[in-house]
Amino acid sequence: MRSMAWITGAALGVGLTAAAWAGSGEGKHGAALAERLGLSSEQEAQWREQREARREAARAHRDESHALREQMRALLEAPTLDENAVRALARKQGELAAARSRARGEERLALRRLLTPEQLEKLRELRREHAGARHARRQLRRGGRDGGDEREAGER
Repeated sequence: MRSMAWITGAALGVGLTAAAWAGSGEGKHGAALAERLGLSSEQEAQWREQREARREAARAHRDESHALREQMRALLEAPTLDENAVRALARKQGELAAARSRARGEERLALRRLLTPEQLEKLRELRREHAGARHARRQLRRGGRDGGDEREAGER
């Protein structure tokens, strides 16, 4: 019962947090996040440039990833299996995934360099709120079970 009250309360905060955070700053969400962080017009312009560059790179990664998946499918469906080709392609897929991860890290670093200490603290607070809201949504999908009270009561 306590978990349902917590979930209901947390779910109320989902809307605003999700609107400010979803999409990593795309479109209206980016404007809401910029407003909540109190970005200056110069900071907003720099952030917009960074997001546009990231979007371009993400498209290229997505296209390449799709092509690699298609190649892998073709290799695995071929009448004769070329294990070395499959391994080489798997390595390329792993390298691409690592490159995407590095790009996300670089994006976070760039945003961090852009923010003042106060804005950075506000971003941390918004991330904590977002994580709590995400947890609440997950609990709602699971029917409110959080694994705490019910497990102890043996209701599972």
